[in-house]
Amino acid sequence: MRRRGGAAVRVTLVEPRAPLQATSQFSTECYRDFFVDTALVPFMSRSVSLLEELAETDDAINLNRRGYCFFAGSDAGTKALERFGVQASSFGAGPLRRHDGSAGRGLAEYERSCQGTPLRKRVSRKTGRFGSWEPTGVHHEWTTSVAVRYQAFFCPAGSGCHDPHPNLVVNLEYGTLDAERRRRSPANGFRGPTGLDLVYGPELIQEIYPFVTSKAQVMLHARRCGWLDAQALGRAMLTASGGQVLRGEVVGFDTHQGAVTAVQVQQNDGVAVSLKCDAFVNAAGAWMERVNKLLEAPPLPLKNEVHAKVILNDVQGVIPQTAPFMVWRDQVDLDWEEDMKEFLLELDDTATGGMVNSASWLAKQPGGQHLRPCGNGRVLLLWEHLHRHVPVPEDPEMPISDFLEMYPELCVRGLKEMVPGLGGYVEGLGKDTSVDGGYYTVMPDGRPLVSPHGASNAYVCGGMGTYGLMGSPAAGELLAMHLLQEPLPSYADACLWPRRSVPEEEVIDLLDESS
Repeated sequence: MRRRGGAAVRVTLVEPRAPLQATSQFSTECYRDFFVDTALVPFMSRSVSLLEELAETDDAINLNRRGYCFFAGSDAGTKALERFGVQASSFGAGPLRRHDGSAGRGLAEYERSCQGTPLRKRVSRKTGRFGSWEPTGVHHEWTTSVAVRYQAFFCPAGSGCHDPHPNLVVNLEYGTLDAERRRRSPANGFRGPTGLDLVYGPELIQEIYPFVTSKAQVMLHARRCGWLDAQALGRAMLTASGGQVLRGEVVGFDTHQGAVTAVQVQQNDGVAVSLKCDAFVNAAGAWMERVNKLLEAPPLPLKNEVHAKVILNDVQGVIPQTAPFMVWRDQVDLDWEEDMKEFLLELDDTATGGMVNSASWLAKQPGGQHLRPCGNGRVLLLWEHLHRHVPVPEDPEMPISDFLEMYPELCVRGLKEMVPGLGGYVEGLGKDTSVDGGYYTVMPDGRPLVSPHGASNAYVCGGMGTYGLMGSPAAGELLAMHLLQEPLPSYADACLWPRRSVPEEEVIDLLDESS
């Protein structure tokens, strides 16, 4: 609003918590520009462009472009990833490149799109001394904004130097990089390839990511994707808006002739405040419908879902901290011992209204489990379908007090199908393993909700579910266009309520096959 409307625009954010402490605080902080929806592709492409604009000067939001890598080990999974790649490309995600090891379609062509050749330092097992620098696979590079830092790997002769020694992680600063070279780095920076790459065969896949299972028959690497710092993004957007934060809760409205004239706020200190306004925006996330009812506006078909993630301290060094966002697509068997199967049957309490559906864990589970490194040796693990059955009240609590107690073990069991090394944590999750989460607020068609609604000067902004954080720049811009009565972009109609168009293709969610 401030960017488009100038200094005359004054924005007040009413928030009972510190900003981003409800759901975005607990997100995976990722972004992507591939969707199988003609409306979502330009919407998200615009949003990613706005993120890149924010990061252009000093990358204060720590935006990277490591990509999303999807893996499958079955014929059905291979066909699904091929189909998705073709569709996503045709919908505007960029060119689809295939690499199967044949002439002109091998690893060299894949690595060429990764921009640059990182180095590794050989370490003598006998003396512990460092040898000469030499080229290695792209996934080993680690850079900072001012220098290259290489992670030293323990490399006995003939080992291929694929896996980091858990007790030997040495940071070394060697020289500086110009800004353009740094931005092309696959580990850091946000300038790089676009489109998608399909890589076939376990040999090629393991050349790129040696820690991935040899069962993987195909990898789909979507390029204009990665993650960022959610808190830094929030600070940057709040600063750019020139707005103020009022700590409190919306409890009512004053209206006149169908327009909101003031918003009634109960501050956290107990003081009641009346905020006069020219427009009101309901962007309350999981609490949008509660605010909607206060305004006596028509109901919205929003649904809240629990979003939980595991923070694993990867003391065994299984996942390189330079890895991309990684997803296993195929169904998996969780490989329980017989006595554990009996325990899970007894543990199930869904017959009495509980949330522990452990009897269902004995069957094959849908794919979609995913991970990404998050710094300081930690790794985020997620598997959305495991909490999808948990009912969420209309006015949900925050922070969430109840997650599945076995969620960390379930994620590890599911993800060791993609990364066998994670199997070492099945019986040995440390006490420093934690779980947190928030809520996804979704629309039935999976599209954003950015629209006038209720009063003549009232609007809604939300319903973006898995892409809320990454979609917020485009959603905020679109909302400002509505408020300032500017010409709207092509995707605006798809975000209105009631809907004026419906998705032309079946929704495909590679992060949750159960959906």
